[in-house]
Amino acid sequence: MRSFFIKLSKAVLALFGVTVFTACPVPVVAMYATPYSDYEIKGKVVDEITKEPVKGVRVIRSKAYPSEGQIKVDENDKDTLYTNDGTFMFSGTEDTFGGYSHIKVEDIDSLENGLYESNEVLVELTQAKRPKPDGWYQGFYQADNVMVELTPKKSE
Repeated sequence: MRSFFIKLSKAVLALFGVTVFTACPVPVVAMYATPYSDYEIKGKVVDEITKEPVKGVRVIRSKAYPSEGQIKVDENDKDTLYTNDGTFMFSGTEDTFGGYSHIKVEDIDSLENGLYESNEVLVELTQAKRPKPDGWYQGFYQADNVMVELTPKKSE
């Protein structure tokens, strides 16, 4: 008699379990992640006086985000490139995107294209495409026509 009740209990529980999971009208998806966004930053490095493009400079993009009423720069999250014709473009995906990027430009080629002081700018990106509310994706952010002017160093 005891084995009959055990078999009956297993059958009822199995039937109940299948019914509960197949009768659920909305699928439940477990999401273990953080919000993320795609971004693109396009710009140009120019001489402050002549407004001509500056070749051979290093451009460093760092993640920046609002915190405690200020914009903080994450020095551990950097992307670097070098200009050929004065232009630069950064693109990618970033988690916990704050809508800002910090751009630092450094002259590293010595006298080849002249000597320039380093310069830094804070870039605010605007949301270009809003996603449908689905998951953690927060959309596409961009900044076009970012202009970074470099001041020529004075000869000593």
